Amino acid sequence: MKDFWRRVGGPDSISWQSLAVVYFIIVGTNIIGSGASVANGPWGLIGASTIGAVSMFAFLLLAKYSILLRARVKPQAALTIAVILTGLLVRALVFDSVLQAWGLETEPRVPYRFFASVSTVGVTLVILAYIVSLAKEFSRNSERLRATNETLRATKRSIDQKIAQKREDVVGSVRAELESRLKALTGANAKQALTKLRETIEDVVRPVSHELARQITDLSPGEPEVGGDRVLWRRVFADSTSVQPFKPFAFSFWAGFATLCFAPLQWGFDRGVTLAFVAALVPFAVLSALAFIWSRFMTKSSVALRSLTFTYMLFSTGLIGGLALARVSGLERFSQQVYVPLGTIWVFLGWGIALIPSLQKETARVLGSLNKSSEQLREELVRLNTAYRLQQQAIARALHGPIQDALSVASFKLSAAIKNGTATGKLIEELNTKISSTIVLLDLQEEKLPALEESLSDLAEFWDGVATIRWKLTPAAKKLIAAHQVTSATAIELIREACSNAVRHGKAELIRVNVGATKDQSRLELTISNDGALVNMTTRPGLGTKLLDELALNWSLRSENGSTVLEVTTPVI
Repeated sequence: MKDFWRRVGGPDSISWQSLAVVYFIIVGTNIIGSGASVANGPWGLIGASTIGAVSMFAFLLLAKYSILLRARVKPQAALTIAVILTGLLVRALVFDSVLQAWGLETEPRVPYRFFASVSTVGVTLVILAYIVSLAKEFSRNSERLRATNETLRATKRSIDQKIAQKREDVVGSVRAELESRLKALTGANAKQALTKLRETIEDVVRPVSHELARQITDLSPGEPEVGGDRVLWRRVFADSTSVQPFKPFAFSFWAGFATLCFAPLQWGFDRGVTLAFVAALVPFAVLSALAFIWSRFMTKSSVALRSLTFTYMLFSTGLIGGLALARVSGLERFSQQVYVPLGTIWVFLGWGIALIPSLQKETARVLGSLNKSSEQLREELVRLNTAYRLQQQAIARALHGPIQDALSVASFKLSAAIKNGTATGKLIEELNTKISSTIVLLDLQEEKLPALEESLSDLAEFWDGVATIRWKLTPAAKKLIAAHQVTSATAIELIREACSNAVRHGKAELIRVNVGATKDQSRLELTISNDGALVNMTTRPGLGTKLLDELALNWSLRSENGSTVLEVTTPVI
């Protein structure tokens, strides 16, 4: 019920879809129960109904963009219903005035018209507000599900290609810069060559290797693009007939209640109550029979055939109900004019009753599928980013290790040769060749990933004297990490960053690291607590926050019992 009122009082409470449907309800109910004279044809009554409807629509639209403006942010169900009731009163006043002005009515009957319209037009507006809101949410989630699934498929298809392409881009740019620098050594004198070697180390190798080692490169495709606020009515109506669309009790209850609100006042108490009883009983019997037929013969039909058949059955129910009402009431002459309006009202009513449970069920199903697909997409993106980050580190180690060593050795030898007076162009070329031979190491893939316990030991030694780091691995986590080296590398990357932040920003002196695994062995769970101050990483985004967003499925940072606690969940890769 809370969800119902939230939707009724939300931004979709008054929409053009609702007004379009309500217009036909207004015309139909006015022909059936207005009490106006139609001896000279129904067109005058239809015209008066249209004018009354337009006045109500104008008031509702004006209220939507003034009184109900805050409903776009916070639902206002009570105010929305008050606006609808006021709109019904405006319609009753205008409609009654036009009827008298055109000679279709001799006495004012505003209270009757207002009261009679509450159970028909008023209830219809409220129900349609709920349906439109559900339909929009269903459509939005359906579009998001489609876009997410497309992104997921594209990510799975191109994950290796993306990693290779990104690596090629990085390696290519670094190689091009190094080769350009080495090419500049050709023809240079010894002192110029020495200067260029040192500049290559300081300007290229060190900054690039350091940047790659700490850089967060997110290969995620971003949020899936979703279309506007377009309602997928075709899907909405198709899904509503995919299961049993007939709801005899709900349909008959509304028909009987609506008739009871105006028939006794229009034709007297006894006849009015009898008509209300017939208006409820006949449709219930007819729809129950149609529901039986539907379940036997229509469930496997095409969407178009189901929709057409359902509409025809509803219209036929209205005709049968109108015929029964005419027989019971003795108003055969008048009833000849109400068959089509009554059948039309029954069509709108039947579709509305069928849409609500179908939309509720389909919206929940789509939302569940969306959450599942979003989680799968997140896992794939974490895998993608983790795999590429490991390659970044491999490139950084190649630069920082053998390539920088080759440049340093060449620089040392050339410096010594300059002092000894033995620096020649041939020596420069030999050194250049040796340096060039190390550039191919940029293309080598990471063969051995770091072990978690060894890395934790190194980390504790690194911070020794500044902070104490203690760690614990559950047996399940040890078993899992032993079989998944990439997961081990991801864990140490996250733990290293957490410890660094705890010491540098939180002034922590004791850090505890607990590594566990979920029961299904599909997730690694990290808990890093420290005695330092809480650093709000969500409001001060930096490298640590980006790293967590990139490599973790989810994470949280909180203060608990005087300690700062970071909890991280990452997938097994």
